[in-house]
Amino acid sequence: MERPDTSMTQQSEAPALRPAPLRFRKTAMAMWAYGSTVLVGAFLLFSIQPIAGKVLLPRLGGSTSVWSATLLFFMTALLVGYAYAYVLCKMRVAMQILLHTAVLLAVCLSAAINLFGGRLLFHQTAYASSALAPFSYIFLFLTTQIALPYILLSATSTLLQVWFGRVAAGRVPYRLYAFSNAGSLAAVAAYPFVIEPYLPLSLQMRAWLAMFLIYGAGMLVCMGYVFARSGTRAVHLPPFTAVAPEGGGAGPRLWKVLCWIGLAGFASFQLITTTATMTQGIAAVPLFWLVPLSLYLLSYVLCFSGERWYSRMVWASLLFVGSFFSVAVWTHMLISVPVLYELAIYSSALFCLCMVCHGELYHIRPDTRFISGFYLASAFGGALGGFMGSIISPIVFTRGLYEFPFGFMVGGVVGGLLLLYLIHDLFSPKKLRILRYAVVAALILPFMVTMIATPPHRMVETTRNFYGVLKIEKETDIKSGKSLMALYNGRILHGNQFLDPALRRAPTTYYGTESGAGLALRFHPARVQHKPLRVGVVGLGVGTLAAYCQKGDTFRFYEINPAVIRVAREYFSYLEDCPGAVSIVTGDARVALEEELWVEIQNQFDVLLIDAFTDDAIPVHLLTREAFALYRAHMTGSAILGVHISNNHLDLGSLVSALARDAGWDAVRVDSAGISEQGGARSQWMLIAPTDSVFQADAFRSHISPAVPERQDARKIWTDDYSSIFQVLRNIWPW
Repeated sequence: MERPDTSMTQQSEAPALRPAPLRFRKTAMAMWAYGSTVLVGAFLLFSIQPIAGKVLLPRLGGSTSVWSATLLFFMTALLVGYAYAYVLCKMRVAMQILLHTAVLLAVCLSAAINLFGGRLLFHQTAYASSALAPFSYIFLFLTTQIALPYILLSATSTLLQVWFGRVAAGRVPYRLYAFSNAGSLAAVAAYPFVIEPYLPLSLQMRAWLAMFLIYGAGMLVCMGYVFARSGTRAVHLPPFTAVAPEGGGAGPRLWKVLCWIGLAGFASFQLITTTATMTQGIAAVPLFWLVPLSLYLLSYVLCFSGERWYSRMVWASLLFVGSFFSVAVWTHMLISVPVLYELAIYSSALFCLCMVCHGELYHIRPDTRFISGFYLASAFGGALGGFMGSIISPIVFTRGLYEFPFGFMVGGVVGGLLLLYLIHDLFSPKKLRILRYAVVAALILPFMVTMIATPPHRMVETTRNFYGVLKIEKETDIKSGKSLMALYNGRILHGNQFLDPALRRAPTTYYGTESGAGLALRFHPARVQHKPLRVGVVGLGVGTLAAYCQKGDTFRFYEINPAVIRVAREYFSYLEDCPGAVSIVTGDARVALEEELWVEIQNQFDVLLIDAFTDDAIPVHLLTREAFALYRAHMTGSAILGVHISNNHLDLGSLVSALARDAGWDAVRVDSAGISEQGGARSQWMLIAPTDSVFQADAFRSHISPAVPERQDARKIWTDDYSSIFQVLRNIWPW
């Protein structure tokens, strides 16, 4: 029987709109409360990561591996938070509320004491102990400083999804997971562009504590909704409706749980390796940490917002293409591309891989009754992938960051084979077999060729540790045709030495006689007067600067990487051939110089050279106002401070010049082409002195140029509390 058309009647009567049913309004209010709390919690969860990384960088010499280790810690803490939520959800509702409220109030009380008592979130007292391995120090530091609040924040998404599914039966709690990832994405996008450039580090920490208190109030409201539904008795809430594909009463099968772990782990593994590859060549700063993390989270947001964003055909195709180009660029199969294009290719390939992993993860999600177990398995996979990328990969791939192309090789093969599976009806079995072989060969061959590309007679040794990959190779000097022993850190030459006994004391590469370091050591007023020099050098390399050592001189090197010290002594003879006194201090130079001041040791350096930049990455804490004040405390009144500013991507000259002006010093720039010397290389140095009379000698005046800050006077000086990579970023644009 047809339903009568009452539209005209309703239109003529034009009754007032009825208010929404009470249950609907309560559900909408609950959605607003739960969604906003999840959003704030996720923002806090991911905004604390770059803050922690920035606090840790000075303690570990600015190493690019700090972020990998920090990510691993937070992935592990996330796993603990999900495990806490999983256990909590097994309890009766009243017990869940009481226990979580007690823990939350305790943490909020601690946050309030820190905020209103003037204490920082991370206490700036402990520096890395030489007795602890870097990974151990990072885990110990973060565990004591932030672990409990982070675990609570990690449990937020799971707990609120479970509670919301029971408060609002029939609504999809997975949508809250998309809210969670949107909050995370907002945090990692805002930090390098809004938070870091405009807020000092101390203010960032105070703002985080204030937002945590707001989050705590939101959690109490959400728990109030749950407690109101459960009544005053300690009983279980009624089960909520299953909305995911898997129905029935049985739990997820083992193969599905393993798939959850594997998919989450693979995306996490490639996130770690891509971040390490991108940051090692430019700078260990939040901007280059957070670009890969943003793409990783964006894939979660899109995939867990519904099926419409993930198409197997599209993303499998893009994964294969992106992986091929990433492997080809990394292995130098293609012509060298500008760094911006290189970063774009790596980032795009990572996003495609994460879309496939997280799209498939959402596709095989469980019944919402098993939501806490699903997130626990995913978090376990994420932590496992982080462990493989941060701990296991350096042990397996000792010759370089080969885990990066290896991951894309595997991802590209999977994407290509998945694509062939989807379109297999278009080809005959024979052609399909050939295409499968072609897909595998296109990804594996470049990787295998690169693994064996270095001729055995050139490679002497390769070693890898927390601070990077060192390669010692035998080479031939293009100008003289003579043999050299060279040290590389990643792709950057860190020094070499002629094997010919007649030339082995000749300074080479960035330290030739016409370089800034060479001029400072040859024409310092004390040297001109034939007096002995006291020289400090931050960064050992192969010890090339010891070639300028004369009888009576004292050379003191500061080196954080123990492997560099061993290599300099075992394969190079600059230190051994020095006729003066040579000492090496193991550890971060900034920390060592501060400790020497604490015990009233003032080195009184005539020349102090800062050359601690690795693979184009800069330790930011060596280029701050406080660092320059520390250098000044260890220098004589007529001393020269030299800063090696050669860098492909960062304009450090204007920054150093501004720091010199801020300290009241005079600065000059020395650009050396290195073409007139055997073994020489192009270099740029800034030389700084308390007075310009030091640079009045004719030898200086013929090589130096004035250093005027370019637009730097209008910007903030870098301090321990503030730095922004945007101030010095250059040369990454291809036009």
